[in-house]
Amino acid sequence: MTLGDIFVFAEYTTNRWLDGSLEAIQEGARVARQTASNLVVITIGTPCADLDAVLEKQPIQSLISVEHPLLTTFSTDGYVIALSQLIEQYMPSLFIASATLTSQDFIPRLCARLKAPLVSNCVRISLGDNQRGFVFVKPTHYGQFYTTFACEQTPAFAMLLPGAIGIQPPSEYSPIQVKTFTPHISPDDIRTSMLERTKGDPRSIDIREASVIIGAGRGVAESDCWQTVESLADLLQAPIAGTRPLLDQGLVRRERVIGQTGKNVKPDVYIALGISGAYYHIQGINPASTIVAVNIDRKAPIFTHSKLGIVGDLRQILPEIIDRLQKLKRD
Repeated sequence: MTLGDIFVFAEYTTNRWLDGSLEAIQEGARVARQTASNLVVITIGTPCADLDAVLEKQPIQSLISVEHPLLTTFSTDGYVIALSQLIEQYMPSLFIASATLTSQDFIPRLCARLKAPLVSNCVRISLGDNQRGFVFVKPTHYGQFYTTFACEQTPAFAMLLPGAIGIQPPSEYSPIQVKTFTPHISPDDIRTSMLERTKGDPRSIDIREASVIIGAGRGVAESDCWQTVESLADLLQAPIAGTRPLLDQGLVRRERVIGQTGKNVKPDVYIALGISGAYYHIQGINPASTIVAVNIDRKAPIFTHSKLGIVGDLRQILPEIIDRLQKLKRD
């Protein structure tokens, strides 16, 4: 079985590539080496020169920029039509994307249009037995197990779980060969239009995308200070995440649990309140994050990972923190 190129869909904001896209590129590069295939990054729109410089340090052979006036803003119809035409022309063996809100919107529809298989929330992709198709590993059963899916049909599609792979340090590579692809789209093909963009509430965003996270542990429940934690979250405009004991007590939802049975996060600042810092929780936090910990137990493991540690009762410490922050805001 001859395998085609490995395509990776990469997304960027106004000034940077999404971390999930860089993870997808590195996973795609690993699979490309395994299959002796070319790694091709797909973008919609033309990134600026500073963004291109970042990609030049990634293991990429070429980049295809999909460009059309009707693709200047996201639309499900436009992306599906454009990428289906691209895939039908180049026939890659595998199409990888990070499981962002954008890709989760249009990729299932793209797969339905192409009658192609899709495996979502993968944590690893590899070549199948006898070099036929691919094997995908993903968490299932509420994250309690990892299940392997084999697929011989190509092109196959995979969406990677953000934060599950991590980003390796950049290396120097040769300049990327850039191509432009112009799809055939008419205004009648686009059935939706963007009327207004409303900024989301930072307290309710996906914790994997948050720059500041407040982590609540067993100590919060035992101290009966949940409302004070919510006040701190309101003040910092930050989401509240938690550990398994808080999930069991119904204080946090499953999608806001961090660690082995929850999500991996990569905030700039992680405020750990009443969290002991067991291994299965710490492994869900990016080591580059600045951890600020408050715990009544001075021997809690969380302090070995913290940039700043405060030993004390949450019922006394939290009001002091809130008061200081309010004063800083007024000044």
